[in-house]
Amino acid sequence: MDPVHHGKYLVGAFVSARNAKCIPAQDAPGSFVFNPVKAETLDRIPMGAVAVVTAYGWHWLKTTRTDECTFSELTLTGLPGALCAGGGKDNAKSFLRCKVTRLAEKDYFGGHSHTASGRIGEWIEGCEFECLADDGPAQQSFRRSIKGADGADGILLGGTDVHVGDRVALVHAKKKRGVSAVVKAVKGTRVQLDHPIFELAAAIGLDASGDWTQVFLYCDAQSNEDFVYRHNRQVGGRAHGVKFNGTRAWIADNHFENINGNAVLAGYISEVSGHGARDVVVSGNSMLRCGWTPIEVWSTSGLGGNILIRGNRITETREAAISIKGCADVRIFGNEFGSSTPPKQGAWIVADRTETLSHSDNKHPSNVQLIKLEAPEK
Repeated sequence: MDPVHHGKYLVGAFVSARNAKCIPAQDAPGSFVFNPVKAETLDRIPMGAVAVVTAYGWHWLKTTRTDECTFSELTLTGLPGALCAGGGKDNAKSFLRCKVTRLAEKDYFGGHSHTASGRIGEWIEGCEFECLADDGPAQQSFRRSIKGADGADGILLGGTDVHVGDRVALVHAKKKRGVSAVVKAVKGTRVQLDHPIFELAAAIGLDASGDWTQVFLYCDAQSNEDFVYRHNRQVGGRAHGVKFNGTRAWIADNHFENINGNAVLAGYISEVSGHGARDVVVSGNSMLRCGWTPIEVWSTSGLGGNILIRGNRITETREAAISIKGCADVRIFGNEFGSSTPPKQGAWIVADRTETLSHSDNKHPSNVQLIKLEAPEK
């Protein structure tokens, strides 16, 4: 834990439970030993530094068969899990003027996370989150495994929750290629799409009659549509501030400070998450000492885009202020960048595999160039 900046984890010093065990020290009551820990991690941890150990716990509240649920003016301390879980795939949740805080001023842990997903995005406004050990709001797209092709225009899924009219994406996780389609009919686990299966499979580098184990179906729309995150304050955190996958997000006028990961991550892919984000506005936020790049917009499938980043104030960056990867139609204007040390990427904005990127009226120190293109714009 960084002794200077409130709630900020030391860069690179994170020890994961996946490769380390925490056991009581035999000769020192109240002390613990992490074993094993990689040498490169130990090199980043100063002797005498404060170590923070957290464990996931149960959410504070679970809703079932609930269409709408609003939480207002709640204060939760030392929250071990998510604020609210459950409620089905079509419910709408709102969090207004809620707080997740530490039990005492000397503590380094306020809560774990504030995670949910659904066909309707959450509305979170006027809230305060302190010293989170995991991501803040993490809006995830629906994902289903594909068992294989079925006929000329159908696929068999490993689950349901897909509706007629949904815009979906078939994403090859290994090849990181995606293609969009629209659901025409659903019968059990069979989903009929609006394009021939052999064409969709070819677009992601797959033989339709072959192995589909590395291909997943993501709901693009409807899935986490109309997410709102406004006038919130998050100080301290090991992971990311806000993660969004879905369609239409308004992330505006928030304050992020001392967060180890990105303040705003729009679009990403993992074993349980989405493939990109579309129609996203990131506006009027202040970001201080946040992440490798405080704003990152990422679509490994190449399907994300229509992103507007405007009027944000970004201070003290590590790699760059804004990073764009694999997206189309990104507009960046009216932002202000500054840092006591230059960004390691050598530019305030770094764009990789980005189509139709435009930028104007961004203020920044002249000793570092504004933008660097990792691959030519198309």
